[in-house]
Amino acid sequence: MLILTVNPLSVEAVSLFFYISTMLAQLGMYCWFGNFVYWESLEVTTSCYMSPWYLRGTPIKKTLFMLMERTKRPLQIKGINFVTLSFNTFIAILKWSYSYFTLLRHYMMKNQ
Repeated sequence: MLILTVNPLSVEAVSLFFYISTMLAQLGMYCWFGNFVYWESLEVTTSCYMSPWYLRGTPIKKTLFMLMERTKRPLQIKGINFVTLSFNTFIAILKWSYSYFTLLRHYMMKNQ
């Protein structure tokens, strides 16, 4: 609610802006790398299959087969073992935050 009552040209507003920007950047980096890990883990199966596995011995073929079976479920980075960190999560958080902000702003304007 502080953001609604502060003068936009004050030092307080600038520091609040930098704080919010930093928080969004941190969340964005986690979601960026979470999304990167997810998409790269999807390509492990394709990379194994496209390699010259047919020229290798039976132990290597078995190992590649087990690796391909394990990578059917892609890796995901989870926050608090609850939410998957990805671009979709980042966009959902931004939408929810903006909706909450507009609700607070509407309530504050109505009570003045």
